[in-house]
Amino acid sequence: MNSRTAKIVVTLFFAAIILLCFVFTYGISSYLKSESERTAGLIHQSRCVGIIRADTIMVEYEGRTETVRLIGIRAPDTVREDAVDGRRVAAVFAPGFLMDEGAISRNTLAAWIFMRSLRLVFPYGPDTRDEEGRLLAYADLHGIDIATKLLQGGQLFATDDNHPRMEQYKALEDDARLNRRGLWRAASRLDEGLSKPYES
Repeated sequence: MNSRTAKIVVTLFFAAIILLCFVFTYGISSYLKSESERTAGLIHQSRCVGIIRADTIMVEYEGRTETVRLIGIRAPDTVREDAVDGRRVAAVFAPGFLMDEGAISRNTLAAWIFMRSLRLVFPYGPDTRDEEGRLLAYADLHGIDIATKLLQGGQLFATDDNHPRMEQYKALEDDARLNRRGLWRAASRLDEGLSKPYES
């Protein structure tokens, strides 16, 4: 082995050591953060036992069934018979949005998480509820925020509520809107000036 080859080998060796140290440190840090949140009651393992809407689910929580309102998102409402260009629409939609997107988003979520184990994350503290008595939480499946998947596919709207994942949700909604996915594809009058079809 000549000196040049030896230098390359030594350099790669130390680079590998540095990379392993980084990965190990990051893993320990993530683990400690997760354990800290779990100890504080901010993370709770549960199982999804029902889907009401794409933003509202039912879970097994501390030995009972609870309704969870997922934070930071808004799903299409139930259909009603109303004349907007001769189509079925929902109260939550502005003219031009098709109503059956509500069923699509709900069914997509059900196929993904029904009877699956979820990790509920409570950014406002454990057992935080809205005015209707529903738990307020994020829900993760295998480490993936379920709301991000639906927002990415254009099947939900991001609300204007201030919460820890708001910027991520807004970015995903903007990307879906610009690329006309899901709800945004169904908008017959989509243009740069079209505002969100609900008040958060």
